[in-house]
Amino acid sequence: TSDPSKAIGLWNTMHLICKGTLIKLSINGVQTFSVNIDDWVTPGKNPDGSSNKFKNALKDFPRSGQIGFQNHGQEVWFRNIKVRQL
Repeated sequence: TSDPSKAIGLWNTMHLICKGTLIKLSINGVQTFSVNIDDWVTPGKNPDGSSNKFKNALKDFPRSGQIGFQNHGQEVWFRNIKVRQL
């Protein structure tokens, strides 16, 4: 798979859809993943059997609440954020 993100310093576009148990993410028009959160039934495990950091099964996480934005230590900017109810 290739990385659809643009070079550092250029704006990327992200489109995240969360509808029921389905979550889809596109970056710059390229779908990067599509998952059903109910497939995560075992704490600490992904559907393919690999491990993850979560102490609870992801299917048991709340389905509503606040929306947050994060980065991983680098400078990050956000603009033109739109949130719509489906």
